[in-house]
Amino acid sequence: MNRVSGSFRGRGKARAALRVNIGRLWLFRVPFVFLLSGDFLAMDFIAESRFQPLFALIARPLAEYPYDALWWSMVFSNLLATISC
Repeated sequence: MNRVSGSFRGRGKARAALRVNIGRLWLFRVPFVFLLSGDFLAMDFIAESRFQPLFALIARPLAEYPYDALWWSMVFSNLLATISC
């Protein structure tokens, strides 16, 4: 990911690098941590949603290991940010 940001900065596109990094953290990583750790399921609007079984299925493998959810969210956020460039 640093190479992508560095290439933007090297071409004089610092704002693009800033947008990629902010998007990577706030649009991808933070929601993935909540989703993968199972904390997302405790929110009322999710518990009553028809998507709750899907979210529970996604969160099941890492619900007992919230720190692993953090590391996996880093992988997914970096991958999605790289693809979105």
